[in-house]
Amino acid sequence: MKIIAFSSYKVYVLKMKKDELKKRRERLGLNQAALGELIGVTPTTISRYETGLVPIPEGMSLMLEALERRRVDELSQPIRNR
Repeated sequence: MKIIAFSSYKVYVLKMKKDELKKRRERLGLNQAALGELIGVTPTTISRYETGLVPIPEGMSLMLEALERRRVDELSQPIRNR
């Protein structure tokens, strides 16, 4: 039996800038309250991220990417399947 060992690896997530967060949120057609509800934070927290009062979590970019993919998938389905 041949065993193959894999070395561990790290995933580096670039920190999102406040302006990028706002642009992506608006591109999704969401207000701060709607985005907050989707990711489990308050609208005030989203506002604080966008103004730079609070650092944006590293995973925010990945969460927005998932929302963007979901949005594209929904929009690409025929209307009768929605």
